[in-house]
Amino acid sequence: MIKNILQAKLFTEHECKTIIEYSKLYNNFIVTPLSSLRENSRNVYFSTENKTWTKSYNVWDIPVHSNTSWMYNRIYDWFSKESGLNLTRQIDAHKLHQYRIGDKFDKHTDNIGMPDRIWNLGIQLNNQYKGGDYIVYTESNTVFLSKEIGNVVAYTSDVVHEMTEITEGERWSMVIKVHDWELISKTKKTLM
Repeated sequence: MIKNILQAKLFTEHECKTIIEYSKLYNNFIVTPLSSLRENSRNVYFSTENKTWTKSYNVWDIPVHSNTSWMYNRIYDWFSKESGLNLTRQIDAHKLHQYRIGDKFDKHTDNIGMPDRIWNLGIQLNNQYKGGDYIVYTESNTVFLSKEIGNVVAYTSDVVHEMTEITEGERWSMVIKVHDWELISKTKKTLM
């Protein structure tokens, strides 16, 4: 394990297909700000004038409730065990992402403008695509995260990361954001 990056295979291929199908079940449930979506679409797109970074992908907000609790409980329980952090579960929804040909997410951190966001968790839901490398950068390492279906990753939100451009197929992933206010104990926020 590299400091502040955790990975483990937690979900089967069948379970990952079930999670992808949530895009059909919860297509009207939106907590993502409509201002961040292209008109009449699920496409999130952002680009600065000087093109320092770009993000482009489709997003669905998957609610936390009885139909989805199996997935959320598994990832939260694993994360709590591995990190030693105890979390409440007060979030309304987390993000299901679909990246298609040409979509990407350039290098960035997730705590800029969101100082209460302290951990990123994610599930690799498929691997039938080319490109779409999920890369995290630490002070001493460049880490290509596993493309194995069902792999779960966790890293602190101050870690620089990117998802390279999809060149063939489509990539699906589930993104779970952990915020400071979700911690039961505020004394320990990182693995250090």
